[in-house]
Parts: sequence; C-alpha cells; structure tokens
Amino acid sequence: MELYRNKVCGRPSAEALLGCPVLVETSLVSPDRAGFYRGEIVVAEDSRYFSVQLLFADGMVARRFAIGWAARGERVLFSWDGRRETGVIAPQILRLVTPGLQAATRLVWTTVAAVRADGPAGTPVFFTAIGPFGNDDIVRIGDSAA
Repeated sequence: MELYRNKVCGRPSAEALLGCPVLVETSLVSPDRAGFYRGEIVVAEDSRYFSVQLLFADGMVARRFAIGWAARGERVLFSWDGRRETGVIAPQILRLVTPGLQAATRLVWTTVAAVRADGPAGTPVFFTAIGPFGNDDIVRIGDSAA
C-alpha cells in the first residue's frame, strides 16, 4: 500500500491515515484542526475573471476570494481562517463555488476521522467531516498548509 507512505503519515497502511489531512475532489469544505478552510482550484480553461466563494447552507457568502485571470492548468490555492468582520464563525461545512469559471476541478483538504474496509473487494473507505472517500478519491496526502 505505497499510496499511504508519506512524510506526515509515514506508515504504509490505511489506518495510518487516521487524523491525517487528505486532498479530495468535492464541492464541500470543512475547517481543519486549526480552523482553516483550505483547498485548490485547478483551472480547466483560460479565464478572464473568476472568484472562489465559500457559502453557508442558506447560500449566503461566508468568504469570497476575487481571483481575476487564470490560465488553463493553473492551480489556485485558497485558505481562510474562518474569521469574519463580526468574529469567528462556528466550524461548519461550507459549499465551494467558482463563479465565472465554467470548467474546473475543486479540491479541498479534509481530515480522515475513521477508516473501514467497506469498499469494493474490502478496500478502505475513509470517513471525514464532509463525507466518505475511497482510495481513488484521494488526490494527495499530507500537510494542507504546504
């Protein structure tokens, strides 16, 4: 299981990912242990202007990042500490949208909270605050601050 060997988690087993940050493709984002919402947008087409927005469940904007122009293939990183002008928001799951960008891959960091061998042929399923993910859903393992 070489997939799981890395500088953060170290041990080559699915259980070694417990408590480790993983980058997955999804449109939901939750705060990490430090309270930060982090992710990446991989731009699939040249863009004149777009923004990255984190929305509350009711559709109201929690945070907006004006990005501007981005070239096809560019990775746009975002990070937010969860603080607004009115103070810190309660940790919750937010929706990630990219207005002005027609085609993109939305990746977010989340932490593995549990592992079970429930997948096809007994493969591991990794449970996080934003849902379950399989082996093929994990894009990268490691430090979300990097």
